[in-house]
Amino acid sequence: MNRGDTISRTGHCRDVRRAWWGIDTVPVNHKCATPPHTPNTLLFYLLSKDLKMSYLLFGVTALHIVILIILFVATLDNSWWVLSEDETLNLWHDCIYNNSSESWMCSSVSTNEWFHAVQALMVLSVLFSSFSFMLFMCQLYTMDKGGLFYATGVFQILASLAVFSGAVIYASHVKEFHQDKPEGGHFGHCFVLAWVAFPLSLVSGIMYIHLRKRK
Repeated sequence: MNRGDTISRTGHCRDVRRAWWGIDTVPVNHKCATPPHTPNTLLFYLLSKDLKMSYLLFGVTALHIVILIILFVATLDNSWWVLSEDETLNLWHDCIYNNSSESWMCSSVSTNEWFHAVQALMVLSVLFSSFSFMLFMCQLYTMDKGGLFYATGVFQILASLAVFSGAVIYASHVKEFHQDKPEGGHFGHCFVLAWVAFPLSLVSGIMYIHLRKRK
């Protein structure tokens, strides 16, 4: 059968179905009749739909957990600014590695107001993302079918904006924060993780807003 015959037959069957519209359906023995769905076909369709939703929920949950880990490490670890192999600075302490005792000796960091703003924003990002995750778990079991995870998405987007603002402020005022330190140095892995957390949490929040509960 060539392409022209296929198109012709398709149009013919469409006309037949329209002609039989007054009755329930085209007779089963008619060549244009649509094969009925068997129980096995319906079961396979429903199971595949449930599996897709399960995989989606697993992926969204795993992504959120990864974001939380990144935010915790970025906020609490000791490497926002690296002066040398033996001295690193984070948002809370200035740490120097003591070779004789083979341990880190830490002191308080800058009292600059912008620095306190970075501290507050990073803590807020952790709190927003944590609350978003807990809210997602609650909505997953209590929300009606067809509902959207708006609140979860909003808090996750707030977390992304907080970490973005904190990273931008730190990059803009880093010399003011460490003006009493020797010149040189570079951004540490915590600063990099903060920038990684920003797009991930933003994408995660958008996914939550468009995610619809199926059952």
